[in-house]
Amino acid sequence: MLLKTFTQQLVLLMLIVSNGVAQPNLKPHIGVDSPPHASDPICDIPTYLGNFVESGYAEGDTVADFTLYNAAGDEFNLANILTEGKPVLLVAGNYTCWRFRDQIATINSIANYYADVLNVFIVYGVEAHPHLDVSPYSEYVWTGERNFTDGVLERQPTTYGERIEVIDEMLENYGVLPEILIDGPCNSWWLNYGPAPVNAYLISPEGTVERKHEWFQALPNDMWCDLGNYLDNMSDYCNSASNLGNFSVTLDNADNTVYGTAGQVLTVHTTIQNLSLTDNVQVNVLREQVDVPQGWQTSLCIDICFNSSVSSSTVTIPPGGSQPFVFYFFTGNQPGIGHSVVRFTNALVANNEHSEQFTAITDVNTSVENVKENWSVFPNPVADQLNVQIANLGHAMPYRILDVSGRSVLAGTFSHNLNSIDLSSLPAGLYFLSDDKSESLLKIVKE
Repeated sequence: MLLKTFTQQLVLLMLIVSNGVAQPNLKPHIGVDSPPHASDPICDIPTYLGNFVESGYAEGDTVADFTLYNAAGDEFNLANILTEGKPVLLVAGNYTCWRFRDQIATINSIANYYADVLNVFIVYGVEAHPHLDVSPYSEYVWTGERNFTDGVLERQPTTYGERIEVIDEMLENYGVLPEILIDGPCNSWWLNYGPAPVNAYLISPEGTVERKHEWFQALPNDMWCDLGNYLDNMSDYCNSASNLGNFSVTLDNADNTVYGTAGQVLTVHTTIQNLSLTDNVQVNVLREQVDVPQGWQTSLCIDICFNSSVSSSTVTIPPGGSQPFVFYFFTGNQPGIGHSVVRFTNALVANNEHSEQFTAITDVNTSVENVKENWSVFPNPVADQLNVQIANLGHAMPYRILDVSGRSVLAGTFSHNLNSIDLSSLPAGLYFLSDDKSESLLKIVKE
C-alpha cells in the first residue's frame, strides 16, 4: 500500500514536471482533514478589533495549505488546485455582511471573464453582522440597518449544518457563480487568512500572495486592474481614472440630530457626492471631538462599516458616483446626549472639505409622549428660555423640571396662559416638564 501511494505521488510529480508546472511551496496544512458533520459545533468565535490590513497574510507571503468542502461534501485542496498552473482568487464571504452581498455581481463577472486563466473561490465563514448575536468585529450586537432593509436577519450559526443552511438561503436570493468553500467548524481559514469579513487574496501558482484586498474591491483597490496587470489581460472594467475630483456632503436626515430610547442604536445618514464626471474623488473621513456618555460607542460606516476603535478611513468614489455615509451611535442603558464631529477632506484637492456635527438624544425607555392636554412647549430643543403655553389656565399651577434620573432640578409656578422658564442654569441634556402632581411628562431637550 505504501509502495502504491509512493508510486502514485511519483507519477503525479512527473506529470507536473512534464507539463512545466511548478509545485506550490505552501505553509503547513490548516483546517479539517475530512468532511465535517452537520452536527459539529462551531467553536467559540473571538472578537477581533484589529486592522484588516495587518490580519492574515501580506503581499509576498506564502500562504498555508488548506482543505475545505462545499455544501455537497466535495473536497477542495489548495495545493492540488494550484498544480493546475492557474492563479487562485480567494474571496472571504458571509451572508450578513452587506458589503459582500453588494460585491457578488462583481465576483461573478470576474469568475466569468477570467474563467480560462483563473480559479475563483468564495470561502464562507463567520457571520459579520448576525442578528441578536454579538458581532465578531465589535463588542455589541451590530445587525445593521441594511440587514433589516434586506431582510437578512440570520443568527450566528452554532453548528456546521446551520452554516450550510444560511448559505442555502443566500443562494435562494443571490446567484453565486464561483464554488463556495465552507470554513471548518473551528474557523481555521478565517483565523489564518483573516480575521476579516470580505478580504481577498490573489495567489500565484507557487503559493505566494500577489495582491491582497483587506476589503474586496473597495476603491482605490480594484481587482479588475490587479488581475489585468497580473494576467496581462486588462479588461474594460478597470477603473483607472485619476483622483482629482471634488465632493459635496448632504444630510439625508431632516437634520443632524436623531432621537430614541436608551439602549437603541441610532444612526445619522449623509451622502457624499463626487461632483466630477471624469475623475475619482478620494475622501478622507475623520471622527473627532467625540463627546458621549459613559457606556456609549460610535462608529463610521462608509461603504465599509468599522468597529468603534477605528476613527478614520478613506473612500474613493468613481466619477459622478455617490457614497452613503452612516454615523452610528450605540447608546447605553441610561438616557443621555452624545455628540461627535466628522470631518470630510479631499485627499488631493485643497480647500474641498466639510465638517458635520452629529447628535443623538435618548430618553428613558418608557412610554413618555410629548403630548399633554392643553399644553404646548417651544422652542424644543431649547437654548435658554422655554415657553410654555397652557390653554384656559384658571389658577396658579406649580411645575417641576426633572432630570433623567427623576430628580427635581427646577420648580416654579405657572400664573398665565403663556409662561417662560429660564433654563440657562442647567447643563445641556434631556429633561422632563410636569405639573407638581401629574405623572404625565413632557420631554425637553436643553442644547
